[in-house]
Amino acid sequence: MGVPLKIYCALTGDVVGSTKLSDADRPKLADFLLESFHVASVHSRDGLVLPFEISRGDQFQSLYQDLPTALRAA
Repeated sequence: MGVPLKIYCALTGDVVGSTKLSDADRPKLADFLLESFHVASVHSRDGLVLPFEISRGDQFQSLYQDLPTALRAA
C-alpha cells in the first residue's frame, strides 16, 4: 500500500530587470517584495504551507495547499 499523494501549488517569480537597478534602489525592491509577501500571506494564511522566500535577491517562491488559495495570494 502506498502513501497517499498530496498536490500542492507553488508560486514562483523573478523580477525582470532587477540587475539594472541602482544600488540605492535594490533595498527598496527588497522592502517592497517583503511587504507584498506579508499582505499575500495574511490574505491566504489558511492555505499557506511554506511562506514566501526570496533567493538570489530577486527570485521568490512560496507553497500553497491548493490552486485557489495560491491564486488569491497572487
